[in-house]
Amino acid sequence: MKVLLLVLACLALCAQTPPEEGPPVKLNLENQPSFGPANASVTVVEFGDFECPSCRAEWPVIRQLLPDLFPNKLRIVFKDYPLESIHPWARAASIAARCVFRQNPQAFWKFYDWDYNNQDDLNGENLKSKVLGWAASNGLSSAQLETCIDTKATDAEVQANINEGKAAGVRGTPTLFVNGKKSATVQPAGLQEMIQKELDAHGAR
Repeated sequence: MKVLLLVLACLALCAQTPPEEGPPVKLNLENQPSFGPANASVTVVEFGDFECPSCRAEWPVIRQLLPDLFPNKLRIVFKDYPLESIHPWARAASIAARCVFRQNPQAFWKFYDWDYNNQDDLNGENLKSKVLGWAASNGLSSAQLETCIDTKATDAEVQANINEGKAAGVRGTPTLFVNGKKSATVQPAGLQEMIQKELDAHGAR
């Protein structure tokens, strides 16, 4: 029920400022969190913000709905785009998430799910302690993670994604690219249609 409510919320929230569709762009997919087959015919790239309510609304679409609609046919990639002017702890969350990714790439998606599931309880003051508590209960080294967070060891990676997003025309979050083409919508029906066109174009069934 919770996932369904979030999907419905996505239909309302994400439709307000859809990105404009544009020509394909080449995005750097190396050393980025991803799930799904590496050789998938379609790659969906999300530029997201861990403090963004609309990204939380899109969360079940990215993690459940699209993979269920296209089993074993999609690769999902996440790239950071914290909107610091309106989301004060978003960049810190991106730094922490990439620290998790450095330590254990598969754990990144557990963090992703945890963040959006607990977004309302997170803030700039408690983010670090809650992330470290989550890490300790998920088999990660809290000490290693704390050092990475404190030194902002992954900040350059976050900035590289921000720079790439700006160059690709990202102006808000979530912004999705399907095989390098910026989607004109983040609503499930539109994304499904766009993905199916790409699958058809590649002869994938």
